[in-house]
Amino acid sequence: FKHKEDSPSNMNSFIKNALQRFRQAPKGDGDYFVYEAHWIPQYHYLYDEVNNRTIVRHIIHFEHLEEEFSSLMEAYNLHNDVNLNSTNKAKDSSTKKQNCTVEDLTPATRMLIEEVYANDFELGSYLILSRKYD
Repeated sequence: FKHKEDSPSNMNSFIKNALQRFRQAPKGDGDYFVYEAHWIPQYHYLYDEVNNRTIVRHIIHFEHLEEEFSSLMEAYNLHNDVNLNSTNKAKDSSTKKQNCTVEDLTPATRMLIEEVYANDFELGSYLILSRKYD
């Protein structure tokens, strides 16, 4: 996210504001596509709500991209010469960045994320942290 100061407070405020706008907007409304549609849950692309079924065969998790992509290529006997190594470089390397992490999310922000993206968490087999101790 871009802000005057990359701080946990600003990050939480930005996320909460964007998700509240998104959550209140009906599908197709301008606010539904807030910030160039970056907030739309992934299940909208993976799941057919009309027929109640997943419409993809494979979900590859970014945090396991190399291994899962290689396994997928092997499963279909496809040659895998794709280099999936990546680096996250700032456009201006002289910019000092404060690294905000999931630990910097407030409980309210975390719960809002888990609410808006509950179907994504389920489809991706991710742990919903607020349910961790239920």
